[in-house]
Amino acid sequence: DGEVGGVGEDSSNSTTSRRSRRGRRSSLRPTAPSDRCNRNIKDLVRYFKARVGRDAFVTQEFVPTLSGKERFSLEHRKMLPLDSGAIQKDYKFGRCAVVGNSGHLRLTRFGANINTFDVVMRTNQAPTKGYAKFVGTKTTFRLINRSITKTYRRAMSHFKRTNPPARRLLAQPLEDDGELRHAARTLQTKGASYPLEPNVTMILIFEAKSRVTDTVQFTRTIRPMRPDVKVLVSSGKLRRASEGLLIEWTKRQRACIGRDTGRNNQNRGTTGLLAVTTMLQLCKRVTVYGFGQPRNGTSAAGYHYYSGLNSRTWRSKSSSVHNFPGEASVIRNMVNQGVIEMCNEDSPKICGLGRSKINELAKKFKTRVKVVEGKPWLPDHVQLEDAEED
Repeated sequence: DGEVGGVGEDSSNSTTSRRSRRGRRSSLRPTAPSDRCNRNIKDLVRYFKARVGRDAFVTQEFVPTLSGKERFSLEHRKMLPLDSGAIQKDYKFGRCAVVGNSGHLRLTRFGANINTFDVVMRTNQAPTKGYAKFVGTKTTFRLINRSITKTYRRAMSHFKRTNPPARRLLAQPLEDDGELRHAARTLQTKGASYPLEPNVTMILIFEAKSRVTDTVQFTRTIRPMRPDVKVLVSSGKLRRASEGLLIEWTKRQRACIGRDTGRNNQNRGTTGLLAVTTMLQLCKRVTVYGFGQPRNGTSAAGYHYYSGLNSRTWRSKSSSVHNFPGEASVIRNMVNQGVIEMCNEDSPKICGLGRSKINELAKKFKTRVKVVEGKPWLPDHVQLEDAEED
């Protein structure tokens, strides 16, 4: 479901590490016992949100609650936002889109729809260049795991070594960082380097034991070249609650249908699941694109919508630590119960658009908005323009 590479196990203390080796225990306490069938996922989502509270990201305010190995020094704390309020004021978390990486995005044309959202979250190295009509171009957040942060660091270091203008610009104080920002954007086109959009916020996922070191190294590498790029660090609390949500839902499914999708400790959350739960914590409304398998099976579309950049196939996907059937069930039931909206190849072409945009299209094409199965619908003669490449 939009997963691009596994992310490391996240534990904030030795007790959690020991638990993870025996199989993760849920940090959530649902109202119904886990050994009883309960098909309602909304109460789990409420518990998840309450469990995380204001601590979706590591902030200066949050640091004192961390264990010793996770403590940022006074110097390094300056790299973190002051508190959750400082994060909230920078963004309008109204309508939010989470764009997964599933290959069936190539069977749709939702790019222009995605560009209309207040906030757009993408995961890892998934590109927009060359795929705008499928996935749009707007990128507010990139949620990236530890292995991908290392790749970004290597790409930036390589760029500085091999790009004379970048070395010159970095060696002098700049009144305007525009020239440097433009130079660093060529990372998108230099060999196997990865996308780094203007003013994007990178959300880092690290294991507890390496969170401080990895955050400092990534921030020190990227800020001199791209001061427009913000850095946030996902909290271990958010990850544990997200995986707890998955585990509790898996227990409920086992009680209801007798099938256990969480065997062999396969409950490490994918970047796709973490992206959705992060946005649920922050946004009024969440719409997901590019999640799940193609309607007509794996032969209908690739595993990822893009090629290169270490993209994977259905055979090479990472499956040893992830509970893909369980996550698919979580997302599907969130959709069915109105927690989130999903747009896929079966959805109408206006899927995800705000009501004002839909009314604007209806007026332009001199038609009326109908409601079909509780959702707005426009007739086939209404044409949407494709998103253009940046």
